[in-house]
Amino acid sequence: MTARVDKQWQQKGLKAYGTEAILGTLQHYGVAVDEAGFKALAESHFPLAMAQGWFSTWKGTGQFGQFPFQAAQELWRRWAGDRLLPTDYAEALAALVVSLRTKLDGIAGADVARAFGALAELEGRVPRKDGGSHPGFVQEVFALMGEQLLRAFEGLSDQLAKAGLTEDALKLAAVEEFLVPERVGVSTAMVKAAAGKKDEALAALSAAAAEEGRAGDGRLYAVDGLIHLASPDARQQAEKLLDDAEKKEDWHLAMSALRRVAHVVEAAGDGAAMKALSERARRISDAHDKAHPHHAHHH
Repeated sequence: MTARVDKQWQQKGLKAYGTEAILGTLQHYGVAVDEAGFKALAESHFPLAMAQGWFSTWKGTGQFGQFPFQAAQELWRRWAGDRLLPTDYAEALAALVVSLRTKLDGIAGADVARAFGALAELEGRVPRKDGGSHPGFVQEVFALMGEQLLRAFEGLSDQLAKAGLTEDALKLAAVEEFLVPERVGVSTAMVKAAAGKKDEALAALSAAAAEEGRAGDGRLYAVDGLIHLASPDARQQAEKLLDDAEKKEDWHLAMSALRRVAHVVEAAGDGAAMKALSERARRISDAHDKAHPHHAHHH
């Protein structure tokens, strides 16, 4: 295979080149891939993860330094084009965040309804795994948005609710819950609290925190919500989650739950409980190190 893309590829975009040239360039710099191999990889990997795998043997530098990611995107469009690219969803989500921020800042011209609509149109095409949005897909969406936009997205539904834009806040909370299933019920509850319906929010969060069928992280998010809203129920729910995690021998969850309990107990100034807790922390830490000897880290 001798066809390769030329040095103008960044200006022209890879759409302008034949598939042979893209594959030839990949091969020239150390990555051999064909259509069958790519499609097989696309079953479990999205373009950013593909490119990360390719970088281990990549010899291209300068303008070819970042070629694998662009190539993975373009080949995806050609060979897996019926499937949604994380980039396309990330762009729509970024546009929504920008238009909501614009509205929040009181600047005219934010077409929020259109931005919500554009995102909703893509929703049915977001790949699923275990009944929720595929975590690998969502991870790439967040990575592609970049840190600044991601931070803006994370606190936005709260800010909208506090500004009285409750309907937008609830719609955005629904987007968060769609992308991060562990947040189901939690983002909405936080919006309700910010909008002044604190009792309703606390009831929803307590129910989510206590729900044994719910994934550990999902219960943890709910406990964090209770702590954030200074709920009198926060300590009891954090302790129950810690008990359940210990029973299941889920040491990572136990360590996370332990940090929440410690936070609440410390805030309450309960010295005796703090002492008992540090004993328990040592036990859990030892159990964790025994279960995972290869990554004994000290907390």
